[in-house]
Amino acid sequence: MAKKSSRHMGSSAPAFILILICAFLMFFMLQKFQSRTDDTVSSISKAYLSELSSQTVGHLKTSLDSQFAQIVTTVDSINEADLKDLNSLQRFLKKQMKNNRFSYVAVLDSDGMCYTPDDVYSAISKINSLDTLLSGKGRLISSNETILGDDMILLGTPVSDIKFRGKQITAVLVGMDTHILSEKLVLHKDNTNSYADVISKKGAFVMRSAKGA
Repeated sequence: MAKKSSRHMGSSAPAFILILICAFLMFFMLQKFQSRTDDTVSSISKAYLSELSSQTVGHLKTSLDSQFAQIVTTVDSINEADLKDLNSLQRFLKKQMKNNRFSYVAVLDSDGMCYTPDDVYSAISKINSLDTLLSGKGRLISSNETILGDDMILLGTPVSDIKFRGKQITAVLVGMDTHILSEKLVLHKDNTNSYADVISKKGAFVMRSAKGA
């Protein structure tokens, strides 16, 4: 009787070992398949994000160029009547601020004086990149100017052929609420459930869409 039991256990051992081997192989294959699936998904995700980022950056650049073109168009619409006196200029600036949803608008003369809808003051100690604007060498994009609040971004572009009170108007400055600018630049889209933020080289948020806040 003992011999029969021993023979039965002996015949079961190879089958048990075979089952273990099959289970191990199946587990290994599943792990390998899962790893390849994860790698494929990761590769597709990286490619998608790379393409999406490239499109967003391109759209941002195009949109900013459009904003600067709009600023220049605003300045080009100034006529002699708007430059008659301070009240006329400020009335024009106030109208532009309302029509374009600007949070801040000013023209800058060759002496560094800023003319806004409600005030006139020197911008020498208030705008970090004033030299760039006064020299007419480049445009300004800044989120760290003391004349604006934390939720504003300052856009500035050189202009020419406009004089006020005998001084050359060298630039126009526009301050925009970051949420409004984000909408204009289409940095977030409700229909695609996506959004984008703008971050400076130092890691600080320049523009943060409402969804990302």
